[in-house]
Amino acid sequence: VGSQLTRMTIPFFLGISSMILGSMIETIYVGMLGAKELAAYSFMFPVIMALTSLSMGVGIGASSVISRAEGSGRRELAIRYVTHTFILTTVLSVLLISTVYFWLEDLYAMIGAEGEVLALVVSFAQIWVLGLFTFTLPMVASTVLRAFGIAKAPGSIMTISALVQIIVSPILIFGLFGLPAFGLLGSAYSFILVGVFRVLAFVYLVLREDILLHRKVFQEFMQSVRAIMKIAVPAMFSNLISPITLGITIALLAAHGDSVVAGFGIVSRIEMLITMILGALASSIAPFVGQNWGAGKMDRIRRGLFISYVFCICWGVVCFLLLAPSGEFIVTWINDDADLIDAATWFLIIVPIS
Repeated sequence: VGSQLTRMTIPFFLGISSMILGSMIETIYVGMLGAKELAAYSFMFPVIMALTSLSMGVGIGASSVISRAEGSGRRELAIRYVTHTFILTTVLSVLLISTVYFWLEDLYAMIGAEGEVLALVVSFAQIWVLGLFTFTLPMVASTVLRAFGIAKAPGSIMTISALVQIIVSPILIFGLFGLPAFGLLGSAYSFILVGVFRVLAFVYLVLREDILLHRKVFQEFMQSVRAIMKIAVPAMFSNLISPITLGITIALLAAHGDSVVAGFGIVSRIEMLITMILGALASSIAPFVGQNWGAGKMDRIRRGLFISYVFCICWGVVCFLLLAPSGEFIVTWINDDADLIDAATWFLIIVPIS
């Protein structure tokens, strides 16, 4: 049980961690532009997390129904769920883009952005949101593939895309090799370019594994949507608690200045990086439980959950021991603003205790 969970978790953990590490390095690039740009970049975080939560909700719902169908030997049903999951994800992405795009200025003003920082974050978000489907489709595709026990290839795609981001971002942000310097907007353009690469890579992988319907694509579509959303909707609401809380926190911090918001943005990414293995484990548990549930192996499910709980506790202790004494050094390496360093350092001392 433990070895199977490890095989399912590690590739996804490495892939997602690479993406978050790429985001951390991009934070360093943005930090070189100044505290206001870094604050604007930090204001994006709650929206990114909220949209990620919605995507993960669909992925969790799809993973559950697909893994149960696959585990019980109903391959054709599993493939139908895969096809309908991608259609559903595309429709939801279009709806989110068309809804969020026109409310960006009001949204960021509501969570405390103002003046130059508000103008920066709205300009950034208008580009980022248009590329949302390049973010949601690969995330859902990765979850779907792992429901079939395919974990290494999605992890590799995410790792490679993170490396591409690390290379492309400074070129667009700082205007290297004769290209114009886009500043903060360069980060948004980089996000879309790397996202297109991920979409193409996952399209190839899904076609290679032959897990899509080739005819009667929309047959029983609404039945599939109901089955997926029955699990996805509760997962979405559960996942949205964190970004909503984060948005409220940033709104409160905004009253203390841009440097404090920028510092919070840095430590939030550090926190995401070190806790990502728990997210990877949680994402692996869904298909693991689904496959064993479909096969009627309840003992393996209980054993897998017990191992997961023990690992979570041990990892929490390790994170505290690592972050508390080294927080100031890590933050100083990213930005040298005194107020930013002070706020971020205290965060990394207090929060890991929880």
